[in-house]
Amino acid sequence: MAQLRSYFVYIMTNHSGTLYTGVTGNLTKRVYQHRIYTGGGFTARYELNRLIWYQATTDVMSAISREKDIKGWVRSRKLELIREMNPKWIDLAEEWLGPAREQAVGRVILEGGLPRPGVPPFSSPINSRRVELS
Repeated sequence: MAQLRSYFVYIMTNHSGTLYTGVTGNLTKRVYQHRIYTGGGFTARYELNRLIWYQATTDVMSAISREKDIKGWVRSRKLELIREMNPKWIDLAEEWLGPAREQAVGRVILEGGLPRPGVPPFSSPINSRRVELS
C-alpha cells in the first residue's frame, strides 16, 4: 500500500519580525536549509531562521493554494494566524534542529522525522481552524 506524503505550508521569521511564507514536502529539511541560508534570496538576505507557524496536508495542490492565499494576506491577518497557534512566537523547529544559531547537522535530521504530533493539519483546503491529531 502506498504511503501518503505530507506537504507543509509554513511561516518563518527573524529577530525583527520579518515574515516569509513557503511550502515544502519536507519541513525539517526546508527549515534547516533556511537556517544555513542556502540558495541566497529573501530568506538569506533577511536571515529568516525561526519557524513560527505551519500546517500539514496530504494534498499538494491544497498546500500550494494555501501558500498563495497567505502570501496575499495583509500582515495583520498573518499575525493573527500565527497568534492562534504560537502566541509567544517560539521557534517550533528548535525541538528538531536545536536553537536557530546552533545547528546540529546530520543526515538523520535532514532525511527523517516529521513535526511533532498535535500540530493541526488542514481541515479543508480553505479552512484553517485548528484540528488536533489523535
